[in-house]
Amino acid sequence: MKHLLLTTIAALLLAGCGKSQSKLIIQTAEDGDIEAVKQRLAEGADVNVINNFGETALHKASAEGHGEIVELLVANGADVNVKDRNGWTPLHHVAWEDH
Repeated sequence: MKHLLLTTIAALLLAGCGKSQSKLIIQTAEDGDIEAVKQRLAEGADVNVINNFGETALHKASAEGHGEIVELLVANGADVNVKDRNGWTPLHHVAWEDH
């Protein structure tokens, strides 16, 4: 039974029932993992996908001061004017965090 459960979970994750591949770009951008961000982009992740707070990968990278990732995201079409649920753009996050 345990093996069947693990197999089912693995199959669901592989089929895309886990965390969205596009949304993973938000976490990798926040973490500052530029290689993972490049990989997500190569896999076709939506650079402007939003999380539950209306934030994009650009918001997160900006807030954390990950300049190289910010440049990479913008070069790949990230919307610099997108607002999160609080009405903040990525630039607001840069200014607030003093980056």
